[in-house]
Amino acid sequence: MKVNNYNGLKILLAVVVVAVSVITVVEVARAGETITAENWTEMTGFKPDLTTVPITPGQLVHKGNYKKYSALLPAGIQRMVSKYELKIKLRNYSQTHPSLGYIKATNENLGKAKIIDIGSDYRKRGLKGYVAGLPFPHPKNGLEVAWDFIYNYSGDDGDLIYDVMWVSAGSGIEHTETWRFAYLMRTMHRTDLPPIPAIKEYKDKELQYASMTYAIAPYDKKGFGAVYTRSLDPLDMQGHIYVPAMRRVLRNAFGTRGDTWNATDLLYEDVRGYMGYPEWMYWKLV
Repeated sequence: MKVNNYNGLKILLAVVVVAVSVITVVEVARAGETITAENWTEMTGFKPDLTTVPITPGQLVHKGNYKKYSALLPAGIQRMVSKYELKIKLRNYSQTHPSLGYIKATNENLGKAKIIDIGSDYRKRGLKGYVAGLPFPHPKNGLEVAWDFIYNYSGDDGDLIYDVMWVSAGSGIEHTETWRFAYLMRTMHRTDLPPIPAIKEYKDKELQYASMTYAIAPYDKKGFGAVYTRSLDPLDMQGHIYVPAMRRVLRNAFGTRGDTWNATDLLYEDVRGYMGYPEWMYWKLV
């Protein structure tokens, strides 16, 4: 694959992530109370702290006043505002929640997921009994939070087309590529799209995720693509890459998730966050 080098600041604009407010962990494990779309934010343990800073709808947060709202802005967003002059228009808080199917599965399977003590065997599966939904709505330790992250609501399937842009501080947009990303986020533990609860051929192979991504434009990159799968066991993701110029399919072990993606400044994990398994790390809730 031919890679072009560009001077100046290169920024990948494929995914825009907006972080909203600092969260306060609340103990809300109230026996017998059902989790609903209306109380999801509070019942799952995370509620925005909106008492420290008054919110005025329509107010613009900018470089000159962002420190006033620092309690609500993560450090990365503050840097975007102060250094790159990002502007944020405030609005009244409105609760978000996952799909009704995911909420229903969380209630129906409450208490079924159990942590397994794997000792130092990081290739051993560390969770049993999980069916679907949020495994630990009231996490008591860092490991339970890690499992909640792995099985957080991301939908069952997805298909999107996105642009990747290389931006120079001096000359603006220098290069653009268009890609397609189609994925089965949940081949098992599905809550919304049939077949529910699992796609049989993937379940039989104990593969819980599969994705395909390929370049649509420009012409010299068109057709370059990759297919990846993620095992239910804590193993490295496996993938196959198709290189049009070679007319060959190359097998690739996904131990490279800490590498840069597509000659940009971003790592694979900068798109969706941690891509490993909870069994591979020690976790502490702070």
